[in-house]
Amino acid sequence: MPEHDEAYYLKNFELAVLLSMKGMTELFGIRIAGIQNPEKAAVYQALFALEKKKLLSAEEGGMTIKPRLDSLLDDIKNAEEMLYYTDRLAENPDQCIYLSREAVFLSGYGKSGEMNRLEGVSLDALPEKLCECGFHLENLASDEKLYRREEVIRPEMGAQAERLFGKEFCAAGADDWGAVTDCLRVFSLKEKRCVRQYALIKDKLEDYIGVTDASGTKVYRYSKKKMAELLKKNS
Repeated sequence: MPEHDEAYYLKNFELAVLLSMKGMTELFGIRIAGIQNPEKAAVYQALFALEKKKLLSAEEGGMTIKPRLDSLLDDIKNAEEMLYYTDRLAENPDQCIYLSREAVFLSGYGKSGEMNRLEGVSLDALPEKLCECGFHLENLASDEKLYRREEVIRPEMGAQAERLFGKEFCAAGADDWGAVTDCLRVFSLKEKRCVRQYALIKDKLEDYIGVTDASGTKVYRYSKKKMAELLKKNS
């Protein structure tokens, strides 16, 4: 497997230690316990475990992070925007995607809640990777037949997307979600707020994408090609 296709699996505290080595004491989008004022014994144990995984190496003057992993951590640290993907039915895990030189995907892994999966992809590959993670709708017709470049006038779909915009997912009820199946939000890490939202909306005959920001919502007929176009504008 090429190194750039490699995913890293890290325990919560291991991730916290690596972030602290990069000078980070918090990570927007992910709650990590123990990153501030950790016990020395726990830190040494985490460092030993990371060295055993060959993710750290001891060198004169301190510990060095594996180059590829170090690059991904730098991208997280330097990211100005984060995408947050959630599936209404929780059939796919939530994803935090930090946008920098690459798109760095960070998500919970396993049932224990103690593990994290970390993977980087090129910005060009971001739409395809999001589709793999679950951010797409299944359709019987071919994608080329579904594709429409122009905006469509469906005010009820726009209102549906706007009901969800800005709401915490944990506080959103059935009326807020309505016909929305999946939601991808863009957060400004400097302002720590949602600045844009992409909502996939199921309808009886046709499916839609609602793109919402402070100016309102634009609605497009859903196709993977159209979704990729919209996401590439963001990245």
